[in-house]
Amino acid sequence: MATSVNFDPAAATLRTLSPGWIVELLVANAVGIFLFYGAIEWRYYRKRVQASRFKYNGKFPAEQPSDVFWFKSQNLDNFLRSYLSGIPMWTLVEVLMLWCFANHHVYWLNFSEHPYWLALMLLATPMIHEVNFFCIHRLIHIPILYKWIHSIHHNSINPSPWSSLSMHPVETFLYHGVVWW
Repeated sequence: MATSVNFDPAAATLRTLSPGWIVELLVANAVGIFLFYGAIEWRYYRKRVQASRFKYNGKFPAEQPSDVFWFKSQNLDNFLRSYLSGIPMWTLVEVLMLWCFANHHVYWLNFSEHPYWLALMLLATPMIHEVNFFCIHRLIHIPILYKWIHSIHHNSINPSPWSSLSMHPVETFLYHGVVWW
């Protein structure tokens, strides 16, 4: 939402895939995720305001070094994967969607012209997201895909906020590709 408010170039700008607005969008996404995930990380994993209550795994990621992570640190691994893969792939999907809107490959609906259709889409979005997530998640649990794609995400057996974007680029692209439904 912060991206939508702060990132609002004209449709004419979005018609061309130019580095300027794409980098601006990538930076806006990176800053937004840092602030949002960072606040959660700070409160629950650094200050530990609720200790280990409600944690499936009572230990904290920093307390469990492992060879499966870059630098033996789940926190650093998840953070780096989020910034080197997760956010760029999410931004790629966003850029493609904005470019398609600007070039009239997909229809842009205004609330003032289509309030009922947009309300219906708003109500259907969680269902579409869940179906998309289920189908992709089942697909990437096929042994060969699990080994090469999804196992990266499952390495984070003690999840933190950064674990949600710590995935293989293919997995990230497929999950964020829900916008194409």
